[in-house]
Amino acid sequence: MPSPGSRIPRDIAHFVPYMDDTDDYQQANDPNTSQPRFQNWNWSGGNSNDWHNFRTKADQLFLQYNNKKFRNSDVTEKLHKLIEKVVAYDQQEHLLDKIAATKIPPADIADFEHFHIKRGTIVADETPSRVADGMGTPTVTIKKTEHLSHTLGIANAAHKTKGKGKHIKDVQVWRALVAASAPEPDDDAYKYIGDAKRGSFKSEFEQKDVRKDAWYKARYKNTQGKFGNFSESKMESVI
Repeated sequence: MPSPGSRIPRDIAHFVPYMDDTDDYQQANDPNTSQPRFQNWNWSGGNSNDWHNFRTKADQLFLQYNNKKFRNSDVTEKLHKLIEKVVAYDQQEHLLDKIAATKIPPADIADFEHFHIKRGTIVADETPSRVADGMGTPTVTIKKTEHLSHTLGIANAAHKTKGKGKHIKDVQVWRALVAASAPEPDDDAYKYIGDAKRGSFKSEFEQKDVRKDAWYKARYKNTQGKFGNFSESKMESVI
């Protein structure tokens, strides 16, 4: 499984199978186009080759790692460094973001499953054609913290009177849950959890969430179905 807030697994046991699977998948031909799948996502040929080279290196190192006679701290460190390099490359080239932003078709649900991309996340949903300027950006505050709930305040600094503001239909609230004291998660960890009403939203949890940290963002949706920019994130611990 990927680490919270990530799509690329950070542990060796899951990272290597992930690279094997995704590399085979990105190189395979899409039966609808007879072209390699990576072309559907606006990856370059260089991106495809780099991903394949990462996979090849992972397989080579894992052969040593998987043999107890040859496993040592050096090969383990090299695998961890390779994971860091793949994560950094993805962040630089936005490869998984490109997959997430690809419409269906030419994308396929299987694309998202192979690459551990969750539809309905910030990254998957925020495509340029659906983002509108001029709506302003909400501000999220924590009004009250109680057992298994947070009450949020969502304010529109550009709208001085009561209400959402001109042409604003909904105020969406998004949340990500992480382990206590973990850093702020990546955008794809945030999930839409509902709409604020009258500038307030109650975020509720299960008992298993106690001692986790909840991160929040909000954005506006106008009457034409377009979205504003996301707010600055706000964190509060679950008690």
